[in-house]
Amino acid sequence: MGWIREVKDWSQLIWEDWRFRARQPGRWQRMTLRDVPVAPIEELLMRWAGGSVWRGGPQPMPWHPLCPALRHYRGDEPADDPAQQMNSADQWPVESGRLFWCGPIVHHFGHQLGEFGGRILLASLDPRPGQLLFLHPDGDQAFDKLTAWQQAWIRHLNPTNKPVLIRGGGFRAQELVVVPQQQRLGCPPTAQHLRALGRLKRSASSVNEVVVLSRSRYAAGRDQPSLRGSVAGEAALDAWMQRQGARIVYPETLPLKEQLELLHTTQHLIVAEGSALHALELIGRQPDKTVTVIARRPLWPGMESPLQSRFPLLRWIDAVQALHWLSPANPRVKGVAQLDWKQLAAELSERFGWEATANDIQGFEEAANQQLAHLQQTLPIQTQRCTAKDRTPLRAGGW
Repeated sequence: MGWIREVKDWSQLIWEDWRFRARQPGRWQRMTLRDVPVAPIEELLMRWAGGSVWRGGPQPMPWHPLCPALRHYRGDEPADDPAQQMNSADQWPVESGRLFWCGPIVHHFGHQLGEFGGRILLASLDPRPGQLLFLHPDGDQAFDKLTAWQQAWIRHLNPTNKPVLIRGGGFRAQELVVVPQQQRLGCPPTAQHLRALGRLKRSASSVNEVVVLSRSRYAAGRDQPSLRGSVAGEAALDAWMQRQGARIVYPETLPLKEQLELLHTTQHLIVAEGSALHALELIGRQPDKTVTVIARRPLWPGMESPLQSRFPLLRWIDAVQALHWLSPANPRVKGVAQLDWKQLAAELSERFGWEATANDIQGFEEAANQQLAHLQQTLPIQTQRCTAKDRTPLRAGGW
């Protein structure tokens, strides 16, 4: 019964949040810190180069109370490092007034929405007045100088229209409110965060059609610049799904506000694995919406949990047989996936009642093979056959 599933799923969210809180060295709660140095961004998403995922931002001093909520987590593990350029911090100017720490501005759509956006909504809903504080890698910025999608993202998560302050760091916050991460990368959201997302839009899915969010234009996978993580033969798959009655959408061509409206109101979504998944994390719980993800890399257990908590009817189709990539890139990030087309067609048929003929499947395989052959003829492409070992998580957060 539906209500039993709802009670079970919400209870699971509460349990997961409690389990995480219980492992922290101090109380995982909203805290107010005073006279806090806020360092410039020193490193951001630099782990691939031997650096830090996040180095900078508010730096608690020895006299501050223990504040684990200030840490940045991936999964259950901290992924931040202390700032190193703090020698003159005692001379930094003071920013007066109450600030709500919201994290860095990131120029990567998926990481901004899915990793560094988990504090904003509850900060906006805090009844106390104050400004939402963001750090920008290029120094102080006016809000209208952000990219259009960054502006839309902040507006979406700021329903109370709190003033926004975008600084480059190198100052001391007179009063800093720290809201814990409500959505850690690779983890389900807190129940409080998910409820708050649901209140942003109360209507349920209303458009009874199948919409496909495709990467076939953004990540065509035919030359070095377009190796952005994709599925070989995706354009042929798109054409076939369109013949079955689905509508193909290229999310990178839509303003974020329009994209969110589409995601919210569409009853049946098929999503090519990519940053569009993180846009779905801006949606509240919709237990009757079907979301189908076509994987472009072997599934690590837990990767599906942020979406599963929002859309219980989620299906993640991992039909990846091999990855093809150009060194030194990470094949899970920028590789081209070779799929088992029979498996994919069977799962789509079970889900939507679509009939894929032997000729259809042969057409997918030929399109994929032609694309891969072109890459191998023009670039020093490497290939890795995927096994069960590739479906074992190697990093915290499932990514």
